[in-house]
Amino acid sequence: MTCCGKTSCEATAQHFGRAKAVGDLEQYRRKGPDKRTRLLLESLTRAGVNGLSVLDVGSGLGIVSFELLKHGASHAVLADASPAYLQAAHEEAQRSGVADRMRFTPGDFVETSKNIAPADVVVLDRAVCCYPAWRPFLERAAARCRRVFGLTYPWNRPDIQLVLGFENLRRRWSGNAFRAFVHPPGQMDQLLRQCGLRRISRARTYFWHIDVYKREM
Repeated sequence: MTCCGKTSCEATAQHFGRAKAVGDLEQYRRKGPDKRTRLLLESLTRAGVNGLSVLDVGSGLGIVSFELLKHGASHAVLADASPAYLQAAHEEAQRSGVADRMRFTPGDFVETSKNIAPADVVVLDRAVCCYPAWRPFLERAAARCRRVFGLTYPWNRPDIQLVLGFENLRRRWSGNAFRAFVHPPGQMDQLLRQCGLRRISRARTYFWHIDVYKREM
């Protein structure tokens, strides 16, 4: 049993299946990144990404990676539990002419991270909330970060907990084993600081925190 758990990772792969991947890719092509991701990208580019390598953890379609490549990043590794999303990301990479600058790693990141080289920039956009055991997930991601670390995660507020709790209950009723999680922001920040990262910016939407850290030299 891994930290993600076989059942949890399989549930993630099933929830984020081919139909959802195709729909999300079409939306990205029409509208570009959503507000949360735009705010993350703005903070990352201010921190500096030109010529740097990217590790996109829980990458989904790799939207952050595609946008950072446009802003001068050298190459990106996309790590995700959903083969369907990684396949859609590969198709978009070929369409965009950047397939030679991307690598794709499926599976539970806590396990696959052992075979992933450190990167200058590590990003987790809407990833930690899909992972039940947040500590090993963040520890592995932080250990792969050489310079800049960015993540987005839900507010830990009663109304957000209620929304996610209702969505999880609805999934249970429909037989969908995927679950979303609200993790403690203060404890996550403390862990990242213990890993040698210092927060340099924070942005917010109604639902999301958007935090960027730098490696303390």
